[in-house]
Amino acid sequence: MIGTICLALVALTSMMFKRSAELKRLVTFTKWYTGYDFTAEPSFDVPRMPPSKNLEFAGHIGGTLLASALHRNLAAFSTGPELHLYDLADSTVPKELGKILLLSKIKEIRFSQDGKSIYVADGRGGLRIIDVADPKYPKEVATYGHRGAVEHVLQRGKLIYVASKLDGLQILEQEGNKLSLLKFDDSSNQLNGPCEIGNFCCNPDFLITSDTCNGLRIMLWKDPEFPVISGKHTMPHVEPDFVGCSDKFVIVASSAAGVKDQEVRIFELTGCGAREASKIQIPNFKANGVAVKDKKAFVYGADGIVVLELSNLGAPKIVEQHSWKSDSPVLSFSIGEDKACATTQDGRFLVFNLKEKLSLSSTFQFPNIILTACVDKRSGQVFIGAQSGVFASTLSNVSDVKKIGESKSIRYLRVGENGLAVKTDDSLEVWKPGSKLEKIKSVPCPSLTTAPIAFQGEFLCGGEDGVVSTGSHNLLKDESVDTITGDGSKLVTAPSGFFSLQIFSDFKTSPQEAPLVHTAMRQSVLDAAMDHGVIYYIQGKFLGDNSLFVSSPAIKEDEQPKINLKGARRLCVNNGLIAVEEIGFVGLLEYKGKDIKRIAELQTTAVPLSICDLQLCGNLVLISGEDNGLYVYLVRN
Repeated sequence: MIGTICLALVALTSMMFKRSAELKRLVTFTKWYTGYDFTAEPSFDVPRMPPSKNLEFAGHIGGTLLASALHRNLAAFSTGPELHLYDLADSTVPKELGKILLLSKIKEIRFSQDGKSIYVADGRGGLRIIDVADPKYPKEVATYGHRGAVEHVLQRGKLIYVASKLDGLQILEQEGNKLSLLKFDDSSNQLNGPCEIGNFCCNPDFLITSDTCNGLRIMLWKDPEFPVISGKHTMPHVEPDFVGCSDKFVIVASSAAGVKDQEVRIFELTGCGAREASKIQIPNFKANGVAVKDKKAFVYGADGIVVLELSNLGAPKIVEQHSWKSDSPVLSFSIGEDKACATTQDGRFLVFNLKEKLSLSSTFQFPNIILTACVDKRSGQVFIGAQSGVFASTLSNVSDVKKIGESKSIRYLRVGENGLAVKTDDSLEVWKPGSKLEKIKSVPCPSLTTAPIAFQGEFLCGGEDGVVSTGSHNLLKDESVDTITGDGSKLVTAPSGFFSLQIFSDFKTSPQEAPLVHTAMRQSVLDAAMDHGVIYYIQGKFLGDNSLFVSSPAIKEDEQPKINLKGARRLCVNNGLIAVEEIGFVGLLEYKGKDIKRIAELQTTAVPLSICDLQLCGNLVLISGEDNGLYVYLVRN
């Protein structure tokens, strides 16, 4: 809702106040929140990595497996913004060939007809064309970006069709590694307003799209540079539809809000248009897409893959024995000659055999939605908290990741002397690290929101309803806090409703006896961190102008060092190096003596990167980016 309001406000006010500071701020916030940039011009030089200053990329892990594609024995799939290539010659033992990291979360992947190139709908990263003639060394050869996130892509000969919510359908021409935008106006094909394509497909005669506003659009492309609508079937009050087609029919999975059964409609292509041949309901199912091979349709979604027999278009049938059940939603599905591949929401890449029926040949597990990460400085081991469990890698080889534990609804991971603390939606757990995690303790804490803090052999987690400890001490059980932090020897809390910080040296000190440090502003503390006895804290407006302050016993309260920030909401500190999440970027600051200065930054609006956790280990910055996975950067001296 907020994103929709921002889009409307920007579109309206940009016509009246093109140069106002207020509009620029609104545009910046909208770009950060939604990923849309109304001020952008068409570009054929979109960066492949988020722009940064004094930061060196060191590694990437995981992300949502949203897209896959298959050409003969070469499979491509995504983990967040990373494109992976696998050899499926032996479907029981697929082999990794190569991979390439792109700018944003990959939405769709298409192979060229000869299999030597891959066309990637890279969301805010635009269209990316990847040369995979040597799949061990994929390389990017061309890009295109405009205002909106590219959601879908098709290729026919020298023409490339891309779709986004802001720009609708656009057509590009490819000559070698050079792209040019054709003068094609899709507005004449948008009878009910702006095009919001949910999916599209093609056959030799038609380009077929389906979207919320315009329903099913069937366009003739006798002249591929100017497809003209020849048939239209309105589907009001449905979410973006998913379409698949053959030379003779189109299949559409339309999902009406609040309806538990999936409706599938089959249209027979006739002359210059189509007529509805039949419809069928898939009980208790919600589709994420449709794929077609010969006279079968594969509808994939919430509970797996449902196979429809379409030999008789007027009487489609569900082929139960050929369908495949899954305990996690299938996000993508691609069909080859005798194989198929798929990705799931819980982070699996699946390979199927199609010779007789749809049968699973092999499975690979990846960390999917990454919410948190931390480093054990003693061993150099990196722990990663994903929606699909706990994974581990090492600082020497970040990409070599293995699953070591099962845990649901992970929010934070933190390492202490007594083990690995895992904060979930409902509990604070302590696990013993190893090749497999072993749970030692679990304490209920459903309403507490802070990251765990190690303090004198225990882990603590706090929030508005108090503080929970994994030990026997309940010192702060009934204390409401905005944030809680510490450096192992001392514990610092920001009591709710007070413009001050409390410092605890041990569990014997009561909240009434703990010394207070008065903060610089009469506002709540948004976040705080402690490093070698020095306290760093953010005060000011949430998502507005705020400031970072530094406090220690050696600093007078009215002389606390300060630096102004833009919408900062989280920070971490390590040996005077400070990482701060601000609107649109991650800032790296340094505190020495009396001064705080900026030394590096990473722009996150281009991704856009939704940051769930931020950690430092020496000069390494770990950014947990949810759908986009974990990024690791090295701060240059």
